[in-house]
Amino acid sequence: MLLKLSKSEIGVLEAVCRADCSASQLSESLKVKKSFVSRIAKSLAEKGLIQVEKQGKTKLMKLSMASHAQNFKKLFESRPNAKIENWLCGNAVDVLILASGEGIELKTLFEEANCSKPSVYKALKQLYSAGAAAKYGSKIVVTDSLVRAFAGSYADNIQLIIQKQVKGINASIRVRKHVVLRTDSITPPLFFSQTGISALAKRGLEAILTSY
Repeated sequence: MLLKLSKSEIGVLEAVCRADCSASQLSESLKVKKSFVSRIAKSLAEKGLIQVEKQGKTKLMKLSMASHAQNFKKLFESRPNAKIENWLCGNAVDVLILASGEGIELKTLFEEANCSKPSVYKALKQLYSAGAAAKYGSKIVVTDSLVRAFAGSYADNIQLIIQKQVKGINASIRVRKHVVLRTDSITPPLFFSQTGISALAKRGLEAILTSY
């Protein structure tokens, strides 16, 4: 869920980009229940996109100073009437992260996306219509520089958020949305999986340790 944004989340994020606001103010302007806004705000805070500060009895929502939040604001301000929530929602963020940089082969995109082929095609259709991505041969490329900056910084910040849950990190590297960590922790989060020698050892690999 960290690599997905709902229409409601994007709508609240757009409102916070305009001005700091409370859940009561947003519920009134968006014509939804205050409890619904609070749930959305909690989700956005977990993704590092907003900060919720208590001022007296009021909880004020502010845009985070993190790079992905600030890059979203730049994107929003560049397309004030583009209805970003219609094409950046669902699996679009996942697809954009995979395609950012030098692009990605469609076959690889299908293999690495956290959704079905129809869902990938739906996200691509949304991004094509918005002018945010395009297909060149068999490769998908993010064509809007602001969208590319948002996707890249989103992945970077989600990586940092996840890494805070792991102790004893010695090194880390991100390739598209895949993060490889080296840690001394014996109790990493359940969504982490072992790689390299550790994974092979579980499959019966026998190795002799050397000094190099």
